[in-house]
Amino acid sequence: MSEATPRYPLRSRRQAQAPQNTEALVLDTKDKVDAPMPSPTKSPGPTTSSNAFRTSREHDLEGMLGFKEEPRQILFLFILVISVAYYSFTHDSDDIAQNVRNGGISAAFIFLVYCFLQTRDGLLVRPHPGVWRIVHGLAVLYLLLMAALSVQNAKSATAAIRVLFPEVGVAKKPSSNVPRQPLECELNMTSLHRGVSSIWFFAHVTGWWGKMCMFRDWRFCWVLGIGFELLELIFQCIIPDFQECWWDSLFMDLLGANFVGMCLGSLTLKYLETKEYDWSGKRSEQRGYFSRAISQFTPFSWSRYDWEVFSSAKRFFMVLVALFVCLFSELNAFFLLTTLNIPKDSNLNKYRLAVMFMLGIPAAAEYYEFVTDPNCYRLGQNAWMMCCIIVFEMLVWVKFSEELEQMTSPPFDVVMPLVAFFVLFSLWMLLYFCKKGPAFKPHVSSSLAPLDILFYVSFLPLAYLSKQWAY
Repeated sequence: MSEATPRYPLRSRRQAQAPQNTEALVLDTKDKVDAPMPSPTKSPGPTTSSNAFRTSREHDLEGMLGFKEEPRQILFLFILVISVAYYSFTHDSDDIAQNVRNGGISAAFIFLVYCFLQTRDGLLVRPHPGVWRIVHGLAVLYLLLMAALSVQNAKSATAAIRVLFPEVGVAKKPSSNVPRQPLECELNMTSLHRGVSSIWFFAHVTGWWGKMCMFRDWRFCWVLGIGFELLELIFQCIIPDFQECWWDSLFMDLLGANFVGMCLGSLTLKYLETKEYDWSGKRSEQRGYFSRAISQFTPFSWSRYDWEVFSSAKRFFMVLVALFVCLFSELNAFFLLTTLNIPKDSNLNKYRLAVMFMLGIPAAAEYYEFVTDPNCYRLGQNAWMMCCIIVFEMLVWVKFSEELEQMTSPPFDVVMPLVAFFVLFSLWMLLYFCKKGPAFKPHVSSSLAPLDILFYVSFLPLAYLSKQWAY
C-alpha cells in the first residue's frame, strides 16, 4: 500500500533523452529541506539513473533504513547451496509423493532467491523492494501451476495438485440429483450474532479494508461490492456457496462487513494523507535503529487517487477493465474450488488468496499510474502478472467445468435483466461519450438531465435479480 514515484523505464522516450543531474538534485534537497513536509498530491521518490534496475541504487533517503541495497550474489549463492545441500543429505524418504513435494519446494526456494536478487524493482519500496520481488516470484510460480493445469484433463490435473496439496480432490463432489436443502432465513438476534462472530465476517472486513487502501475511491469500491453481490445471484445455479439469505447478502456482506472495511480503509487513507513525510533524510538520523525499522512498515509516500471515470471514453473503459479484473479474480476462486474439488480450508486456497492479495497491492498502484499518467506507456510487471493469472485461471475452470454435474445455464429470469441492463447501459455510453467533445460542458442545473435519468434507469432491471435470494 506504500507508493513511490514512477520508475524511470515507465516515463516517455522524450523524457528519457533529457539529461538529468541527479547528484545536484539530491544535494539541493538535503541542503534546503530542514523540516518534515506534509504529503502532497505528487510526492518525491527515489531518483534513478537511465538504466536503473534498483529503486535504491542512486539515493540515500530516510525511507531505506539507513542502508543501500548492495549486491551480495556470492554470499546468497553460498547460503543457497548450503541450505539445499544440507536438506538433501539429511532427509530421505521412500514416499514418492513426498519426494516430489520436496523437489518442488526446493525448486521454488531457488527461484524465489533468484527473484530477490535479480528481478526488477516495482513501484513500492516499503518494507523493502526485495519483499515485492519475492511476491512477484510467488505469483510467477502460481501462474506456472495454472499454465500446467490448463493442458491436463480433470483427472490428471486433480492428481497433480494432490501431489503438492494432498487434501485436494478427497471430498465427494455434490450431485445434481440430490435436492438442495432450503436455507433458513429467519432474521433474529441469534442468526445476526452467528454471522457477525464468524471468521468470514472478519475476513470480509479485512479484505475490503485492503481494497479501499488499494483503490482509494469510495465509488470504485461500492461498484465493486455491488457487482460481486450480483455475480452471486447470477451464478448461484452453478456454485452452491453463492446461495444466501436476503439479509445475509444485504446486512452481513454489503452494508455490514464491506461497509465497515471501507470505513476503516477510509480512516487509514485520511491518516496517511495528513501524515508528515521526511524526504530530507535528516530526521531519520536523530531516531534510533528500532524506530527506523518500524517505519519500514509504513508508506514511503502517499498520494490521493482520482480515477476521473467519466473524463473520457478511454478512461471509462480502462476503469471498467480494473473492475472486471477484480470481479473475475474473486469469481475465479469459487469456480476453481468447485471444478477442481478443492476444500475451502485447503492450503492451495490459502496460498492463492495470500498471493493475489499481496500482488494486488503493487498491481493497483501500477495500473493507476498507467491509467492516469500520459507519460507512462508501459503496463507494470505486477499489473501484467495479475491479468495473466486471471486469464489462465479462467482457462482452467472453463475447461474443467464440463465435468460438473450441476453445470447449467442461468435461468431465463436471470438472463433477461442482464440483457436489458446491457442494452440500456450501452445506449447511455454511446450517447454520453458521443455528445462529450472538446466543447462539451457539464450541466450545472440541479435537475437531472435526460442522460442522467437514462444512466440510473439502466440499473433498474438488475433489481429483478433480487428474486434469486432466499427469503
